[in-house]
Amino acid sequence: MGDIILGHCRHPLTFSLLDLWNQKRGGKAHPQRRDLDVLDLRPWLGWLAIYDYQPDRDDYFCRLFGEHVRRTIGTDMTGRHMSEYPPDLYAAIRGQYDDVRRTGQPLLAHFMSSAVVVGEFQRARFPAEKLILPLSRSGTQLDCFLTLSLAI
Repeated sequence: MGDIILGHCRHPLTFSLLDLWNQKRGGKAHPQRRDLDVLDLRPWLGWLAIYDYQPDRDDYFCRLFGEHVRRTIGTDMTGRHMSEYPPDLYAAIRGQYDDVRRTGQPLLAHFMSSAVVVGEFQRARFPAEKLILPLSRSGTQLDCFLTLSLAI
């Protein structure tokens, strides 16, 4: 698990986060959230988001939305639900997280992203890479997702 996408990572930070996730999971299907200390995640913090799945709402709640990600898209999702994204974006993003939750496998995506151009009412487009890693808070269910998003 995770080994298949290692060769497809384009950014060194993506490769190294996937490697850390593999180390922390050991022989398990996935690590628990508590296995990843904030000090372990320091090199990636500005590019990370952490979402918890809330089955009672059937929605994902953002616990952390990194500063670089926030500046890139022009909004902070910390403390908000994924369903608050615009409908077209929500459908695409929700599908990715549902796939990871269903399969228990990491997801690596390459896509064209948009960034707010500071001080202007326009958006710049650039190639990006996203890695979604499944975690568990409870130890039994996939209910937490660590996401790295960055330009490549």
